[in-house]
Amino acid sequence: MPVTLADVSVMLKIKRYTWWLRRSKRKRVTKEQVSEPWLRQRLRGSVLEGLEWDSFAIKQIGAEDGSCSTVFRIKLLKGGNGVKSIVLKTSPDSTSEMVLGGCLLRYFQKEVRFLREVSPKLPVRAPACYWSYVDGRTGHFAMLMEDMAPSLCVNALEFDDSDAFIPEAAMVGLAKLHAKYWQDDEFFDAIRSWAPDMSAPLYDIIPYLYRRAWPTFFDSVKSLEREDLYDDSVELLGEVLIDLFPLIRAAEAAGPRTLLHGDAKLANFFFPDRSAAAGAQGVFSMFDWAMVRPGVAGDDLAYFLSRNLRGPTHRTRFESGMIDVYHRTLVEHGVMDVTRSDIIKQITHGIVFCFGFMVVSLARELDATGAERRLIGNILTNNLNMLKEYPCDNYLLELVEAQLAKTKPLLPRKKLRELCGKLRRRNEYARIAIQGGSSSIDLKVVAPALFAEHSDSHCGSTPTSRRVVIAS
Repeated sequence: MPVTLADVSVMLKIKRYTWWLRRSKRKRVTKEQVSEPWLRQRLRGSVLEGLEWDSFAIKQIGAEDGSCSTVFRIKLLKGGNGVKSIVLKTSPDSTSEMVLGGCLLRYFQKEVRFLREVSPKLPVRAPACYWSYVDGRTGHFAMLMEDMAPSLCVNALEFDDSDAFIPEAAMVGLAKLHAKYWQDDEFFDAIRSWAPDMSAPLYDIIPYLYRRAWPTFFDSVKSLEREDLYDDSVELLGEVLIDLFPLIRAAEAAGPRTLLHGDAKLANFFFPDRSAAAGAQGVFSMFDWAMVRPGVAGDDLAYFLSRNLRGPTHRTRFESGMIDVYHRTLVEHGVMDVTRSDIIKQITHGIVFCFGFMVVSLARELDATGAERRLIGNILTNNLNMLKEYPCDNYLLELVEAQLAKTKPLLPRKKLRELCGKLRRRNEYARIAIQGGSSSIDLKVVAPALFAEHSDSHCGSTPTSRRVVIAS
């Protein structure tokens, strides 16, 4: 694969960051540094100043969920004035490509500023930040935060049909967040310097990481020899996305935009514990805001659906109802001009975006074992099936044709026509229908704009429509 000038620029940035990270490990906060004097000094000036405890115990949490950071729970023993524990979040002892990507995308700086400046005004709970530190050059960071326990936190492997309130609560929470900042350009301008949208040069690293990861990802998926996951259409889409990133990023910036959590998975959400023993303790809240940014709401929705529902059975059970709850809550909180078909179209955009993100984040983890392998297999199955069920090809064709209609397209016209041809071939390879339940949602009825005929002068014949089958 040819190396572009943009690739060279990103490679130099990664090399520089790697050098600084290895040189400055002393700036990283480690578990061994945490002592009673260290804690008391960091809590000075916060609402927890003067908090008394006899001793504490520190334990790492969330290591199995995959993260660019390391998280510890500090349990305060014999005291605490009602505060039983606090959370320490730090940069990891790693220079992996995932961590380097997080540094270059300013994940840690974003989260610190977000919790300090924005979270108190959110329509959903986020943990209070008691102390924070960021090294601007390396991205090393540390935060002492509120522990949301006894709220319930589950991951996709623990979530089952008896927890039906969990996906509904997640959709209500996301809808409230999105509704508050829907098309709020004044707010987006205010945070642009530290949390820009996908059109910013900050995100030039993503196409580079995708181009590097795609061959490894493709070979790994193909080696699984699972016909339900791999077919020629997957290979074609992967190749097409390498060239389509400028168009996808432009669509993100065009909106309609809202504030995205960015990492909307169950491990980052807390729910009231409804068990009899807990007595309905805790509140719904969102954790880990490192990937927060303005963008299309469908990114959060597609991310949640692909990462948290456990395969076709779960998606059949919950997906359609979750979209209904999200849309209804969005309308209830003032976003009146968005239809359900608009939400479906945004999810379609999000599925394509999440596929690219999945390739980058999972390419080197497909040989994992145990619970991590099951979690990765779940993400892979959902994402690839959603690519086939939702009209992603039609959506991408719309993006390409919109560029062909412009006087100054983002890509050369010859390249755009070539992409049209590849998308047509993918449409021929892809399965027409996904069987999965007693009732169905026909996207040609729900979102007719996605199936509009495409101009013969640009790309050729009308694409084949798809049908999504989801039980109610």
